[in-house]
Amino acid sequence: MFDAPEPAPKPKSRWWKYSLRTLLVLILLVSIPLSWFGRDVFRSMREAAVVRAIHEANGQAHYDYWQPDEYGNIGAKLEPEGNWLARKFLGDNINSYVTCVDLRSAADPEALIPRLRHLSRLKYLILPMIPADEALLETLKQLPELETKELDLETCTPVLLWELSEIDEIDTLYLHGSDVTDNAIEALLRFKNLKSLWLYNTSVTDAAMPTLAQIATLNELVLNDAPQVTNQGFQALAGMSQLTQFAAHGTQIDEGCVDVLREMPSLETVEITPGQLDLSYYPWGTIRLDTRQPIIFKPFFSDLRREESIRVVHIEADTIYFSEDDLIPIVEEVDELP
Repeated sequence: MFDAPEPAPKPKSRWWKYSLRTLLVLILLVSIPLSWFGRDVFRSMREAAVVRAIHEANGQAHYDYWQPDEYGNIGAKLEPEGNWLARKFLGDNINSYVTCVDLRSAADPEALIPRLRHLSRLKYLILPMIPADEALLETLKQLPELETKELDLETCTPVLLWELSEIDEIDTLYLHGSDVTDNAIEALLRFKNLKSLWLYNTSVTDAAMPTLAQIATLNELVLNDAPQVTNQGFQALAGMSQLTQFAAHGTQIDEGCVDVLREMPSLETVEITPGQLDLSYYPWGTIRLDTRQPIIFKPFFSDLRREESIRVVHIEADTIYFSEDDLIPIVEEVDELP
């Protein structure tokens, strides 16, 4: 008998084959979304490390999903941005950014400042009084989205002021110490958006006042403990038509400044304490700024416009002042003292 033929063996399954070029294309297609995702992971981890360091130093840092209330304080927490599944495994901050940092209560804030450059979308930065140095300068330059740049500088040389002027967003400066001289004030002319300037225990004299008068954007000027500033220096400020608030404490500006105040119609608030000097010209207490006649002032609360009113100046034993409410109507009979 013939033996039955043995069945042919089944062919072995072959592995899927692809060329090296196909492999490279596949790797490229996979790596693009992974690199985008990995960038966010790395960025969020780096920001989280900065936030952790700030909190450990007793400072404050808040992400963009914490919205400020009507008083500017941190209010309600909104839904963080990004896919919920990604946030479930990687945390709420995977697609969120730190936008607010407050270092006023932080221990050793100078050590934290260089790390702030990793917060690429930081908008609000509140600092305590600190020395101006290169680390602060370089950090501020690397925060392009910072909206409020208010600096309280303990020591600041003319050179650093010159370099800080390259940061256009700085609008408020608090300068302390004898390093701030008349020459340093010249650097302030380079600040493009400086609106408020406070000088504490500086070495400025009357010679710096004409320079300050050239800062066209300045709305508020405060001089504290500048004993070499006198009425003559104050006279140089008369041309500052944009200045709305002025204060001088510990200077030699006295009641003789009233004539200059008449030349500054934009001023809304003034407070001058002449230090150890005694007032003698106007002991009666209140005068009309236009005629310098003493009057009995009765507060007039209304929506009075500046062009329809007369400015009233209070001159007391140790203070010369007026506020935006110290106005009387032109048409009103004013009780003048003899």
